[in-house]
Amino acid sequence: MLTKEKQFVRATFSIRVVEPKVASEDGVIQSHANGSEERAELGGCLFEFAGNAPVTFAERFPRLVVSAVAVALVLATITTEIECLRASGYFWQ
Repeated sequence: MLTKEKQFVRATFSIRVVEPKVASEDGVIQSHANGSEERAELGGCLFEFAGNAPVTFAERFPRLVVSAVAVALVLATITTEIECLRASGYFWQ
């Protein structure tokens, strides 16, 4: 009898947080430890307009959107069922 061994896969990831430039105690602006000033400026403007983004309808009324999708699915199902019955020869009096 063959025995199966379970293989576990371990995935790791690392996150690097880039801190913005800060003023030191003597008032001189320090650059990052890695010395890349261009990367710091790029990271600072990445989410610049995130707070000003307009709220979508689905984010504003999530329950209304979910209920509208549910009603649309039910109506589509009923319509499809009626069309299948009609195509198979069923008729209403």
